[in-house]
Amino acid sequence: MRKFKIFLTFSFFLFALSWVLIPVYYTLPYKKPPGPLLDDRLKKTYQDHLVETQPELVLLGDSTLLDSIDEPYLAELLDKDSYRIGKPGSASAIWYLLLKNNIITSPHKPSHLIIFFRGSMLTSPEYRTRGKYEPLVTELALSDDFLLQELAYTSQMGWLEEQADQFLPLFAYRQHLRTSIERLVKYKFFQKMMDVERIKIDQALDVVFGEPDIAQVNAIINAAEDYLYQPEKLDFYSQLPKSFLPEIVRLCHENNIQLTVVRTKSLTYASSEEAPKGLDAYISNLQEYLAENKIVFIDYAEDERLPVSLFNDSVHMSKNGAEIFTEIFAADYQDILANDENTHE
Repeated sequence: MRKFKIFLTFSFFLFALSWVLIPVYYTLPYKKPPGPLLDDRLKKTYQDHLVETQPELVLLGDSTLLDSIDEPYLAELLDKDSYRIGKPGSASAIWYLLLKNNIITSPHKPSHLIIFFRGSMLTSPEYRTRGKYEPLVTELALSDDFLLQELAYTSQMGWLEEQADQFLPLFAYRQHLRTSIERLVKYKFFQKMMDVERIKIDQALDVVFGEPDIAQVNAIINAAEDYLYQPEKLDFYSQLPKSFLPEIVRLCHENNIQLTVVRTKSLTYASSEEAPKGLDAYISNLQEYLAENKIVFIDYAEDERLPVSLFNDSVHMSKNGAEIFTEIFAADYQDILANDENTHE
């Protein structure tokens, strides 16, 4: 019993000490608002590229966009300058921030914005915003991005989590701690003990973990993708007002940008019969909403021109797949561009 009391006392002491040391060590506030700490150090690399190249088309998506659309080839086929922003790990929160803080504030605005998605990504505002994804969000956000804080963070928290995120540094700054521990284990130990350069350590890790088994890759991807197909996520009209989609639509309308939404093919489910109940209704409701708001919708989810052989895993295409899909998409979008030009004549 005495040892247990000593253990509890020591644990409480360390816990209390963390309240002081963590904010001091990382130069962070003791009390913070729920969600990530935002400032006005905005990453404007994307806007700089817009100004420099002045594309007519901007394509937004995650890593699957990088593997499915050949940007130079698309520009050649459409005879239009395009800018492909395929940001790995991104989802609707980052797409919204890119539009709000980089695209519409640019001296040059594209005439067309094309967003590539799958599942319920467009109406799941919290998807890919926490943990390792949080730095991707904060680098594109401003201190007054209250809608981001509300939709992606505070609305997803229970009372206890919200309090812990404000007043408990050990919880609030857990990502900082994790990063520090990873750097300590990966770099500092080997650099000091074995005099190994950081680049050599990264190369060694790439050799060991760089080519995982395809079955393992698919299992990891499918586990993450399952979140997008949960029953509550497929309730379109319940999710819509809690998402960034209405704001994305509004910003495009106000800035005379034609928005197009492209549903990409995924092998997460082998056939439409295996797809989750509610997915068809979700897509139907999404299509109806987009039509009401004069948004173009293109659906490749069941396209037989995109067989399994064109994919490296359940969501990423091969190089050959990218060439074929780019040709298919260019042909479809050429018709949209033609209709758009006829409308403005």
